[in-house]
Amino acid sequence: MFNTLRSKLFTFTILITFLPMVIIGIVSYMTQKQDLTNQAERSLLAQSAQMNTEITRFISDRFNDAAFLAQNPVVQDSTSTTLELREQLAQFLSVYTIYTEVLLVDPNGTVTLDIFNDLEGENLADREWFSSVSNGNIYMTDVYHSTLVDAPVLLLAAPVYDESGELARMVVPAFDLTSLNTIVEEFGGAADSTWEGYTFIVNGEGDIISHPETSRILTENYFDETGRSNNELESNALYNEVARVNGEVQAISQVEPFPGFDHDWFVAVTVDEEDLYAPLDGLLIRYLIIYTTVFLVITFAVYRLADYLVKPVSQLVATAQGFAIGEQAERKYVDSYDEINHLNHAFDDMATKLHEREQMHKKSTTIIETTDNGVFAVNQTTGAITLWNRTCRELFGSDKEAITLHQTKESSDAFRHFIETDDLETTIMQATERTKLEIDWLYGGETKTFVAMVRPLPGEEGDRDSDEVLIIFYDLTEKRKMEVELLRSEKLKIVGEMSAGFAHEIRNPLTTIRGFIQLAHESKSKINEDYYGLVLEEINRVNKIIHELLNISNPKPLEEKTDVNINCVLEDVIALQESNMRSHYIAWELLLDPSKPTLTADVNKLKQVLVNFVQNAIEAMTDGGSLTIRSSTEEDRLAIAIEDTGIGMSKETIEKLATPFFTTKATGTGLGLTMSYRIVEEMGGTIRVDSVEGEGTTFVLVLPMH
Repeated sequence: MFNTLRSKLFTFTILITFLPMVIIGIVSYMTQKQDLTNQAERSLLAQSAQMNTEITRFISDRFNDAAFLAQNPVVQDSTSTTLELREQLAQFLSVYTIYTEVLLVDPNGTVTLDIFNDLEGENLADREWFSSVSNGNIYMTDVYHSTLVDAPVLLLAAPVYDESGELARMVVPAFDLTSLNTIVEEFGGAADSTWEGYTFIVNGEGDIISHPETSRILTENYFDETGRSNNELESNALYNEVARVNGEVQAISQVEPFPGFDHDWFVAVTVDEEDLYAPLDGLLIRYLIIYTTVFLVITFAVYRLADYLVKPVSQLVATAQGFAIGEQAERKYVDSYDEINHLNHAFDDMATKLHEREQMHKKSTTIIETTDNGVFAVNQTTGAITLWNRTCRELFGSDKEAITLHQTKESSDAFRHFIETDDLETTIMQATERTKLEIDWLYGGETKTFVAMVRPLPGEEGDRDSDEVLIIFYDLTEKRKMEVELLRSEKLKIVGEMSAGFAHEIRNPLTTIRGFIQLAHESKSKINEDYYGLVLEEINRVNKIIHELLNISNPKPLEEKTDVNINCVLEDVIALQESNMRSHYIAWELLLDPSKPTLTADVNKLKQVLVNFVQNAIEAMTDGGSLTIRSSTEEDRLAIAIEDTGIGMSKETIEKLATPFFTTKATGTGLGLTMSYRIVEEMGGTIRVDSVEGEGTTFVLVLPMH
């Protein structure tokens, strides 16, 4: 029964609907329960805070009363008689009925006047309030049991100063604790009529100092009864939290101390816990009724939904089975809900793409088989050949089945020799990224050049045994032969150009020498001695041209390589050319790299190149100008820029700069720049040229520092 889609859909839909509904119901109930609880507790805390405010106001009023009495002129007058003082105290008690007694105490602590009790002559200097009042402060005691009157009392004491500002006496009014209890009872209970409760006050020692049941005042200790401590009460008051104690919920607040009142008083508004949380029972019943009804409705709806969903799925299954056996007929579906319609379209797209992929695979296979490039693939783990195209079969004379990378049969000796060339086998087995290499394969008395590209083809993640490497190689033998022939042709062209330039350069001096000899021969006389110097100059000129040409064609190797400070070399070059620049009215500027870069080179060859470039720059500024030389570093390379403000060069001239015998100067040989280019090239460097006709030229030498 539960193997069908309908039954599973119905069962699981009920479960996944009911379980979230139950969870939501529980969460919702708990949330509302918490809200109701928080609301009730906040109400208790607010009532406790209100009660706290009222008690603070009550204490403040008592301080004002004591201050008022202390400022009475008769009380302040040290010459007042006992009768006058008694009349003032009696008048104070008649106006402020909250007080039951007023004592006058001298600065030594002796009671000098007592209206109702026979306390005159008693010394109160050992009371906790005496030292504070002696220092000029108004002080209220904590509620305590007085042995003098054998009852709980709460006293105020205030200093009285005479006309000279000296402490004359102290007034000590005592008030009835009934007034404090009345305030507690009036604001006690619950402000909300839903609850019944009460309020009491506890001091820092745990003694109950105010309670609706007056018999408990100073006779019971809150800490002993509940096991709680002063720190716990302070924490409840500080964090505005309620406490649950012996089936009751208590909202605790602390009366803030102020000068003259430094006692820990805690106001506790108390409500029975069952009474406070009674509304939660009705909430639970309502939730049970609502969710039972919803569950029955959902069960009926899910049953109908399961029947609606199964029909199009069954049709799609039948269509997929037909596609699996190769049916390509047009697929028809009954229009249903959007999701199943999208699924039907996705299935159609998948079937179409699978067919296209199959056709593409056939095309790829055809291309691999018909290409002239060799293509094969190797499994790095097993060494098995997994792909072997027509070119490989023809070149190596073997089929894929006859070859593995690790071991080959006699029919595949050519392949074994091929992969051993230039250690291609190791490259294949260790390939982790795309690699390109050139192979010169000597086999059967013939050398062929191939370019091989090795690229890993990883398998599925975690399937190490399926990792493969694809190797594609193609024959470059004919291309390399053509390049050799082209290079040979270029060399012959250069030789021709150099020969023509050489012939042109030595023709003029030879013509001069021939003229002198022919003149002597025709005149049948010796050569005029005045012409000997000219002949020797022309011969030296020919010798110089031959010497420079030999240096270009077969330069001396770089010798004496040392670490060269390029800044020092540039300064030496400027020093050598300083007089020359001055004579040509040329200003110069050296902008040297402050890091003092060095490079490894033959300093003499380097100076030869730099002097040549500087000399050319000077000759380019026929009417004076400015020369700027800069040195800088670019990563691991050194750049030297030589910039002039001379006549500049055209694009055609720049292209011919390194050509032997090419020159734009009337007396130049055209070999200086050729030699400089050759030296820089042997140093592994390059030369860049930027020039604008009529504005100047910049040569930039870039040399490796190591």
